[in-house]
Amino acid sequence: MPQQTMTVTGVVLTDPTYHQVAADNGVCNFRVGAHRSRLDEEGNWKECDELYVSVEAWRKLAENTRRSIAKGMSVIVVGILVTRTWEDKDGNPRSKLVLRASHIGPDLGRYLTNTVSPTQTVMLAAPDSSGNLVEQEKTWIDSSSYQPSVAEQTRIGDDGEQEPADELVGSATSTPPF
Repeated sequence: MPQQTMTVTGVVLTDPTYHQVAADNGVCNFRVGAHRSRLDEEGNWKECDELYVSVEAWRKLAENTRRSIAKGMSVIVVGILVTRTWEDKDGNPRSKLVLRASHIGPDLGRYLTNTVSPTQTVMLAAPDSSGNLVEQEKTWIDSSSYQPSVAEQTRIGDDGEQEPADELVGSATSTPPF
């Protein structure tokens, strides 16, 4: 039976994180929060029906998401719900629902955007050493050939020790089944 797509319009609650899992494949993860508002008996707006969901994007969508989405932005995410399972450090089975995104974008009801294609050269304005804005041409860098540094492949664990990124709970260690 085919899975039904789900659309969530909400606010990005965490900064997106990106993990390169192969030379041409990466995953971007973040959380989205959404709610409905209604008027109560006194005429005040109340939030209800809250939803908090983890989102994962793969391949080119992951690459574009990490460059386009930030904490606090209103976004629209379309995807399918999947269950991620793992064992915690004590060997206990754990699981969570994740929205595997097929489409992610800013909520144009709240933002005006400009587009840049991966092969396009754009003009960037950056301050020089005197604080004056200087325009520079910049070509979008496609990081599908990106190789993560040792620092990006590890993180500091709860015990203060470095851990390989592929051992992080919920991190991507293989290509998704699609």
